[in-house]
Amino acid sequence: MKAILTFFKFVPLLFLLIYLACSTGGGGRYSTRPSNNAMLDLKMAGFQIDSGKFIYSFGGDFRKPASRFTVIDVTNTDNPQIVIDIVKPVPTGIQFFTAPVSVENSKWVRTGGVTRMDFDVVVTDTSGNKSVLQQGTSYSEASKRTLSMILDSTK
Repeated sequence: MKAILTFFKFVPLLFLLIYLACSTGGGGRYSTRPSNNAMLDLKMAGFQIDSGKFIYSFGGDFRKPASRFTVIDVTNTDNPQIVIDIVKPVPTGIQFFTAPVSVENSKWVRTGGVTRMDFDVVVTDTSGNKSVLQQGTSYSEASKRTLSMILDSTK
């Protein structure tokens, strides 16, 4: 009986740990769930293929006008890289921005296993206030094979 009571003392802690692991998408503070805040409801975060080119694609529903939109790849914390930097007025509403992916930054597509990437999406409002969304992305081995096949077929 004492063992059962001891077990049930830890059940709430167990559920809390499971909830925290699930709610973060398994990647810490950079969840793979779409991020949002008072300035931006992120709808697209990651990569796509457009006209045979591999590109970064980020954007969503801008809830307030912005003066700058910057995406920083922070996967390698020792070497963060700005991948998109839009320095012009961004109106409210649905807006998407793209940028080419270098050959060096696309090698992960041809590696085995799951690839996880983290991005800081920085939105600067018209008063100069910055808001940072932390967005994770995850690509399964199967999705990377599909991306590789599409890239190979467009050469």
